[in-house]
Amino acid sequence: MDRVLNRTQARALYAEYASGVNIVLGAWLIVAPFVLNFGIRGSFGDHSVAISNSVIVGIAIAVLAAIRVFTPLKTGPLSWINILLGLWLLVSPLILSYPPTALALWNNIVVGMIVVTLAVFSAGEALGIK
Repeated sequence: MDRVLNRTQARALYAEYASGVNIVLGAWLIVAPFVLNFGIRGSFGDHSVAISNSVIVGIAIAVLAAIRVFTPLKTGPLSWINILLGLWLLVSPLILSYPPTALALWNNIVVGMIVVTLAVFSAGEALGIK
């Protein structure tokens, strides 16, 4: 039996999918320092700031996105916070003076761009939900 979604339901579903991917990206940020072996102290300097930033921002993104998945019609503003967190991922290597290693830097840039894109999409869908 096919089910036809009305416009509000479709927008909520799109926001859920976008936020669902952001949950996965948040989880990735939590484990990335250990999977990619950022290391605590390496030949390029102290990585503890990069590790802490990745884990803390990952938790925040995953929690906010999870709330959006379960209550997409009521929590649109949370996507705007995830946009800010994604932008933070893009600039934090410069602000926090990450050691010049490609892994931490590129992980933040790539994940940050995806988080921002998905959060903008999710926020845009929320704006259309009446």
